[in-house]
Amino acid sequence: MLRMRLLRLLFPACWFVSAGFAQDQIAPVPSDQLELATGPVQIADTPEKRSATLALLERARQNNHLHAPAGAPFDLKVSFVSSGQTTYAGAGRMEEVWVAPGTWRWTAQLGDYSQSRIYYHGAAYDTNAHSYLPLRLQMVRGAIFWPVSGNSPTW
Repeated sequence: MLRMRLLRLLFPACWFVSAGFAQDQIAPVPSDQLELATGPVQIADTPEKRSATLALLERARQNNHLHAPAGAPFDLKVSFVSSGQTTYAGAGRMEEVWVAPGTWRWTAQLGDYSQSRIYYHGAAYDTNAHSYLPLRLQMVRGAIFWPVSGNSPTW
């Protein structure tokens, strides 16, 4: 049970961290979406192993903090598909260009919804200032930037 929880947390964190540093990188889809381990696993059956596992998770959480004040600039592009009985469904895409904590641009599109936000020195500018962000876009953004609990936004 513990190893499944750890793998579910660690796999997205590692993939999204690596996705931020590569061009057009696509992760392979696991054969079973509920079993992300594709090779032999080790059980953390001693306090030392559990401590090492938790330290590895904390390191992954810290490395995944793309919005860190001392973090490097990046341009992250994501494509996804949303399905279900919702107002906004279908193909979607998101892009975030991060220059510094006070300077970034975020764009998103899902179905016929689109939004662009520019944040510059404490002021946010939106193309749709009074529009709400669809839940599916919020979910994708949360999975990318805060997949490990405790890694919450600081702005």
